[in-house]
Amino acid sequence: MLTADREAFRLTAGEDNLNLYQWNTNTARYYFCRHCEIYTHH
Repeated sequence: MLTADREAFRLTAGEDNLNLYQWNTNTARYYFCRHCEIYTHH
């Protein structure tokens, strides 16, 4: 796992392969690969 500042993170490809999941207040946004279900980032 890696930590990065929000401003330093840029998704450059593959957004269409991600599923978004949010719990409770929907504050955090958790992304998973829609093919293998591996958690990628939040």
